[in-house]
Amino acid sequence: MTSIKFTADTREVKAAFARLKKSGLNARPVFLAFAEHLQESHRRRWRQGIGPDGRPWAPLRPSTLAGKRGRFPLYEEGDMLRGLVTSATSSSLVFGLSDWKAPLHHFGARPYTIQPKNKKALAWPGGPGPRRRVDHPGLPARPLVGISAADRREVVEIIAEYLEDATR
Repeated sequence: MTSIKFTADTREVKAAFARLKKSGLNARPVFLAFAEHLQESHRRRWRQGIGPDGRPWAPLRPSTLAGKRGRFPLYEEGDMLRGLVTSATSSSLVFGLSDWKAPLHHFGARPYTIQPKNKKALAWPGGPGPRRRVDHPGLPARPLVGISAADRREVVEIIAEYLEDATR
């Protein structure tokens, strides 16, 4: 599985985590709350067609739009959205996508050739008919996973609330 690793590198986030670590409390509830926030913020951004940095994704090609069943970019069957995975421990949060296509969309892909693996030809609804090979034009990068400025502010708030609740 391909992985993309992000490390928050801002003073506010580092300071909040330092306070949490110094408290000696179990950080897993914080990571679980942040994971829940990240899932929702990623779903919202995907529906809007924007990356974690707030920039809009490259528009879809007309040929893609013609056969598209999904409601928003990078959505057909919902596989990638269902593939948002999280794992939290007392010292870390892993957040990512399990769908094998995610890195292709996140980083983009150069043009490539598609050939059938188990059949004699390729065909798809609305396509030009059976083909022995298809020259795919490639994909523009559409960043899928990342921590936005709003996400960083949210984790600082989550930590502050957790520490406040723990000291009552």
